[in-house]
Amino acid sequence: NGTCPENTFRCGKNNCRDNTTYYINNYRECGENCIHINQACNETCPENFFECGKGSCRENTTQNIQNYRECGDRCLYKSQPCNGTCPENTFRCGKNNCRDNTTYYINNYRECGENCIHINQACNGTCPENFFECGKGSCRENTSQNIQNYRECGDRCLYKSQPCNGTCPENTFRCGKNYCRDNTTYNMKNYRDCGDNCIHNSQTCNETCPHNFFKCGMTSCRENTTQNIENYRECGENCVHSTQPCNGTCLENFFECGKSSCRENTTQNSQNYRDCGDRCLYKSQPCNGTCPENTFRCGKNNCRDNTTYYINNYR
Repeated sequence: NGTCPENTFRCGKNNCRDNTTYYINNYRECGENCIHINQACNETCPENFFECGKGSCRENTTQNIQNYRECGDRCLYKSQPCNGTCPENTFRCGKNNCRDNTTYYINNYRECGENCIHINQACNGTCPENFFECGKGSCRENTSQNIQNYRECGDRCLYKSQPCNGTCPENTFRCGKNYCRDNTTYNMKNYRDCGDNCIHNSQTCNETCPHNFFKCGMTSCRENTTQNIENYRECGENCVHSTQPCNGTCLENFFECGKSSCRENTTQNSQNYRDCGDRCLYKSQPCNGTCPENTFRCGKNNCRDNTTYYINNYR
């Protein structure tokens, strides 16, 4: 009986729309109809919209003005040719595509019959000059790096970090189900399987750390060294360094500097670090353009000690 349900509004004679910002901003009445703001009503667009083609409206933004144009009764995006012709500063690529006339598009796109394809795609099984085919329909530039890093696996072209039917390329080792790592001392020492995944030794696997590591926080592991034991601690589920506060509190013998930093309570640190709002700054950094006592400003972002050496040698 002309009434819409709760939390909806009437739009036209026979429509109810959800009472949300999207529908309120994007739909309007046109006689007995409910139309989108991108549709003209009796050949008229809403305020701050321009007509583009027959019955179409676009918001009057710089981007839309640059990217949309009329082609007879149609409104076309700049990537669409009009009767075979592309707009200014674009070039035609294939039957139905226009590309920006930039170095990137000129160097990376080409025609293949009526289509516009990337140079990494084969055209009728053929790659561009100085490219090699890798897998079915894929091309890679003929560089030493690509030749070393890509290989075929049936119809697929795989990067060296991807196993082919469970097998990794030479000089790599399989880590987890779907990853290959370079066979280096660092990788062999620092990565391990965790079920189907390949994880770093700094991550827990099923809440467990590797041998000679200790758990710190819920998901973090640290190597069992004196330095790590002294510098890392748990803060709830997190693992934080001694230079980080835990719930706003620093370790004993540390002082808070800025909002989220702690410094060891040494004479040197007390003299050299200071608060600047939420930040912790070294004495060589100005705070809101002002340098600390016994220093002078040199340039926009530097403070120098107010000594004869710096006064005579810096400007």
